[in-house]
Amino acid sequence: MTSPSSLTLPIYFVKAVLKNIPPESNEWHKLLDDARINPQLLKLSNDRTRVSIEQFARLQANTMSLLNDEMLGYCDRALPVGCWDMMLHACIHSHTLGEFAQRYCQFYNLLTWNLRVELKQNTNNIEYILRPKNNHSLDPYVYELCLHNTHRLFTWIIGHYVAIESVKLSYSPPEHASVYTILFSNAPVHFNSPYCGLVFQNDILSSPVIQNHASLRKFLRHPAYELIMVAIESESWSSKIQSIIGKNISTAPSFDILAEQLGIHPQTLRRRLADERTTYRNIKNHLRRDVAIYYLAKPGMSLEEASERSGFSETSSFFRAFKNWTGLTPCEYRKESVGDHDQIP
Repeated sequence: MTSPSSLTLPIYFVKAVLKNIPPESNEWHKLLDDARINPQLLKLSNDRTRVSIEQFARLQANTMSLLNDEMLGYCDRALPVGCWDMMLHACIHSHTLGEFAQRYCQFYNLLTWNLRVELKQNTNNIEYILRPKNNHSLDPYVYELCLHNTHRLFTWIIGHYVAIESVKLSYSPPEHASVYTILFSNAPVHFNSPYCGLVFQNDILSSPVIQNHASLRKFLRHPAYELIMVAIESESWSSKIQSIIGKNISTAPSFDILAEQLGIHPQTLRRRLADERTTYRNIKNHLRRDVAIYYLAKPGMSLEEASERSGFSETSSFFRAFKNWTGLTPCEYRKESVGDHDQIP
């Protein structure tokens, strides 16, 4: 069975969170150890290595606490831990997403940091824009972090998925550009734009805010984790399919049967998935990969059982697929992933 803890993220995100922590320092090792991430994974040249969402969320929260900086040391001045909480408490009384977004921008523009945020209403769309102050040159991860968190927060605050029409980035494609499909939910990305920002449909701003102080308290217990999971648990067709087949990926139904379970014609479902820039095959493969990584991290589970639970009838097919996904065989991945952490209770 797939659980949130079996969903994974590329190792790039781990490296980005730790970028401003001296490598091999006591703090660096402790952060990885507390998140149960083997340091050897960061030394692999293979960018297809992955960690679980829970591991990443724990690492990010602990790193922010260590640095007392919600921007993880990327800006000239720290954004002290607690700014996010205060912003949400200040904005939670908003009636619509538009009102929330305006307060959100106003709050962050009061702070002394490297970015100015703006909500721009055009004839056909809405843009959430980030501009560096005083022409500061900022690491791409600053924009990645802020844009990702803003999109996921907007989705959470109104209780349903906010579709991104496009993403604008002011820099050239970085080496890790492939992770943007995860960061921005498969939205098209336009590099070398005049500024960094997200483009949404106009009507989204009228959506009512459904969250309150009770739900906010729950959200703030593990905000990094909640922000990642909110899109996975959203109303997109991809997430609905993940919810169905993730219960047991080894018995995933045919596409026609799946469409029947969702109450939609197969051709219509194909179009809906195409709109979200994915396919049923891609969704199944990503789930199989994540389930495989999850079970390979369990020292007591055999490779044959991990293969079966990942939806493979033959171990040889599992080995080929896993090597294609991660660049490592299941045996190699288990050795690098578990390492010394097989003794952690």
